[in-house]
Amino acid sequence: MGYASKQGQQAAQDVLKYRYGNDFDRFGGKPPEVIYEGYSQVGKDTARGLEQRRFENLGGLEGTANKQNPVGPNNTRRTNYLAAADEHLGHTTKRNGKGGSRC
Repeated sequence: MGYASKQGQQAAQDVLKYRYGNDFDRFGGKPPEVIYEGYSQVGKDTARGLEQRRFENLGGLEGTANKQNPVGPNNTRRTNYLAAADEHLGHTTKRNGKGGSRC
């Protein structure tokens, strides 16, 4: 689980191919699922916050392969990231009743 980015407005699958060199063996040969696409600082804030919220929902360090928090407690933008994610999740929930779905 993680955040991936690439300069410019790229398709999500292209960003994943770039990040992993088109080698998805560590994921059973399939690319990871994209759960959010966004652009600009707002998009980054939302993506990083969603990454942290998903990490927490999966059980943190015990429930994931991560070796550290995606957005640690000392990250100066942590509050911004989590607020952006919570706003996105609230809007998603109001719009389709599912919460946390793709954008």
